[in-house]
Amino acid sequence: MKLYMFRTVRLSIIRSLITVHTAMVYVIQVCRQLSNRAMALLESCLQTCVTYTIAVCTVNKFLMMDRRTVRNM
Repeated sequence: MKLYMFRTVRLSIIRSLITVHTAMVYVIQVCRQLSNRAMALLESCLQTCVTYTIAVCTVNKFLMMDRRTVRNM
């Protein structure tokens, strides 16, 4: 049975790997923050759409009620 010896890794390679890892962690954190902001923006837009839809339906209902009143006179 042969035992393989691990080669020594240069310190510069280790530093490079640490730098790449740090950069990847940073990018992941930024993406998470952006996705949280995007979700907040989406919720806000949906709330605005719901409010607008309710307002339009209410106005339409009042207009229909007003037309019936005018026709009944």
